[in-house]
This record gives sequence, C-alpha cells and structure tokens, in this order.
Amino acid sequence: MRFSIYIFALFVFISSCQQEELQDPPTVITGVPANISLTAATLTGDITNEGYSAVTAKGFVYSSQIRNPSLNDSKVELGTGKGAFAFVLDKLTRNTRYYFKAYATNSKGTKLGEVKSFITSDYLLPSLSTDVPKSIGYSTAFLGGIVANDGGGFVSERGFAVGANPTPTILDLKFTDLSTGIGAYTLFVTTLKESTKYYVRSYAVNQKGISYGNTHIFTTADLALPTVITEKALNISQNAVKMGGNITNDGGSDVVESGICYGLTPNPKLSDLKVISGVALGSFSVAVNDLRENTMYYFRAYAINTKGLTYGNEQSFKTLFAPVIPNSK
Repeated sequence: MRFSIYIFALFVFISSCQQEELQDPPTVITGVPANISLTAATLTGDITNEGYSAVTAKGFVYSSQIRNPSLNDSKVELGTGKGAFAFVLDKLTRNTRYYFKAYATNSKGTKLGEVKSFITSDYLLPSLSTDVPKSIGYSTAFLGGIVANDGGGFVSERGFAVGANPTPTILDLKFTDLSTGIGAYTLFVTTLKESTKYYVRSYAVNQKGISYGNTHIFTTADLALPTVITEKALNISQNAVKMGGNITNDGGSDVVESGICYGLTPNPKLSDLKVISGVALGSFSVAVNDLRENTMYYFRAYAINTKGLTYGNEQSFKTLFAPVIPNSK
C-alpha cells in the first residue's frame, strides 16, 4: 500500500512539473548586430521555443540612454511565430552606443533576451593623394590631386596647401578648388615667388575635419633680364632720326619700361639722353628731331623688368651736313 502511494505521488509531481514547463513564456535569444554604419545597424534575434503557446508578438527594444532597455523604451514589433528574425534600425546618431534586446510574447507573458550593444560608425577623414606638379614657371605651377574616399561624409572643400616647410597646411599658402566631392581636380596657381623651393600637399575637408595628401617638392624658375636688340637708324637727316629696337624675351616678368638711350659717346646709358617707347614685347621705334647736324650719335635699345635693366647692342649714326647756300646777287 505504501509503495502504491509513493508511485502515485511521484506521478503527480512529474505531471505538475511538465504542466509548469509547458506554461513557460517563449525562449528568445538576442543576436549579434550586423552591418553597422553611420546611422543604421541590423538587429538580429531568434525564438528557439514558443513555450506554452504560439508567439503573438516579437521584436526588439532599444535605447541609447538605458543600458538595460525594457518594453517601456523604444520598441520595434515584427510579427509572430518562432525562428530567427532581423530588423534594420535606421535614423540613428553617428558615433553613439545603442543597447538592445530581442523579445517575444505568448499568452503566458513576454520574455526578453540578453542585452547587446553596438556603436554606430563615425565619419572618417577623407583620403587623397597629390600629383607631381607640372608646367612650373617663374610664379606659376599646375597642381593636381585626387580625393579617393570621402570618409563617409561630404567633401565640402578641397585644394592645395603650399609652403616652405615639408608639411605645409592651409595656414601657409592655401589654393582652393571650386569643385567639391571625390575625384580628381587640378588648379593653376599664379602667385608664387620666383626661384623658390615649395612643398605642396592636396587637402580635403569633410564633417570630420581636414586631411592632407602626400607631399611633393618643386622650385619655381629664376627670372631673367629681358632680351633686347637694337635696330639700325632710319630716316637720318640734319637734325632728326628714327631709332628702334626689338624686345624678343621679357625674361619671365612684365617689362615695365623700354626705349632708346643715346648720346655723343659710345655705350650710352639711361643717365644720358633717352626716349621711352612703352613697348613690353616686340618691335618698337622712336623719333628724335632735335639733333645737331653733322654729328655722330651712339644709341642702344633698353628694357627693364622685375629682374633689372638690360641694354641691346650699340648702333651709331651721323646726322647730315647742311650745305651752305651762297647768296646770289
């Protein structure tokens, strides 16, 4: 009799345990977040057991403020049933940690999985490179660069930093391109100093800040004196002549003054007599009509640029003799 009672009690105990087990809420697992970006991430979960009854609701709860979010925080509901599920959570704030849990609900209640977290991405600095400078002149150079990656943001400004040190910044010489975004760009700069070594780096700006490309070195050309030729005298008379010259090269900078200097002795200078032509490049001529008759004159063309003064070759001429006309009586 005692044995029968013992067997009956054991049966009741086992039955009650099974009944209690069947009445459990669902079993839900919070998965590993994926595809994390600046403003979005994929949340994953899995309902491995529906428990006492079918799952009537499932989804995620999340928060960027609460480390242990609950159903009272932000919630995404994704339907019913067991198995794996996922959701792309967007419109997030960059560089921010979010906490989330998967949840599942049946007629006996709601069960939440363990808490997981992720940090949204932040903007990176742009990546770019600097081309080798080309077409280098006395005060000019052709610069080029390529923005290969915008770092997840928008490249709102790009250009070149030029300076006398190996790592120039925009606090040195800054040349800004008119275009934006990624890709190749070029710029012809015109305000450099002659005969000067420069370092150049491309630069680009996005929401994260400013970044620089690799450095290249170039040296601007040295200015030269103008090249000028003195032409032969023309239209020689007793007191007049036409003198001229030809500026064949300005030496790399504008000719600020040119003309003819002349005098009674060889190698005339500007301190002697001069006539300004005003020509910056090419041929010119000047006329003088207050000369002495029957007199030898020497003259040279000249030109002045930023580098200095240069004279052309020397030419000479002699004014004509005025014959004496006898009085007829």
